Amino acid sequence: FLGESYERTPGLLRNVEALNKSAELHPFPKRISDYNQDFLISELTTENLTLHQECRDLKTQISEQHSEIQVMIEQAKKMSSEKDASERLSFKLRGDIEETRRMLGDQLRSMEKKYQHASLEMKLMDTTRISLEKELCDVRQTFDGTLK
Repeated sequence: FLGESYERTPGLLRNVEALNKSAELHPFPKRISDYNQDFLISELTTENLTLHQECRDLKTQISEQHSEIQVMIEQAKKMSSEKDASERLSFKLRGDIEETRRMLGDQLRSMEKKYQHASLEMKLMDTTRISLEKELCDVRQTFDGTLK
């Protein structure tokens, strides 16, 4: 809408220039009448007021848009700081998960060693039991043999 105002103004200025040229060529008989001057002043004043109102409207729009942009910037900053906090938490959690994984791996290896040790002890106990059962059997046979 600002362009329309500028488009109308040059036409009025051309009219004033044409009337002034005419007045210069014929200075005495052909001067701009008071009526024409008042009309042109009125038109230019109206045009000027319109331009001022359009400027005020534009300033208001710019101010509103500036406020909206500020809100968007604040939201972006908030989201950015939330993202940073989220990334820090994620990094910490990944570290905690890795630490837990290492601890569980260590515990698993320790339990496997204990299982192997217990398994060897069970084999040894089995071997000892078998050996003791043989001895007991031998003792019974000997004892039975002496009793007969």
